[in-house]
Amino acid sequence: MRRLRSIILISYLLLFAVFLTVVFCIAFVPSRDFSRRYQWILIIINITITTLFLCGSLFFYGLKFRRVRYYARMFRDMESGLKDEATGIFVEYDKTLTTKDGLTFYSLVLDAVPLRRDDISIRKVLIEHTRPKPDLLEGERVKVVTHANILVAWERV
Repeated sequence: MRRLRSIILISYLLLFAVFLTVVFCIAFVPSRDFSRRYQWILIIINITITTLFLCGSLFFYGLKFRRVRYYARMFRDMESGLKDEATGIFVEYDKTLTTKDGLTFYSLVLDAVPLRRDDISIRKVLIEHTRPKPDLLEGERVKVVTHANILVAWERV
């Protein structure tokens, strides 16, 4: 995770260096060679490039870093938080995607012994949507380890 964050930061700084070089070349170098009547065109080009860079930076890196921050928070919570273990019978995969704490998940439906309430035996365990679905057959017994109902580990029993 830290490696990905450093790669994104280095690429952003390189893009920023290219941006500063272009702005410097447009703003300062032609002012010596061109007459004053062409200088306003270069100022408009400079303002356009600056605006596009700033909007692109806010949009692109804001989305990327927000998602990375959500993942980092989820992994930090998983590392230090409580984990539940449960054994149940695999029923199906829920096809609808759900969002929890800014991340997208699909559900693994288990018929398990209730953890806290005695009346509900169906349990939906969340799996991050980029992870492959475990190859489970309907009716198979599965032991799952979860944190905040997010799958951490599983095994066949």
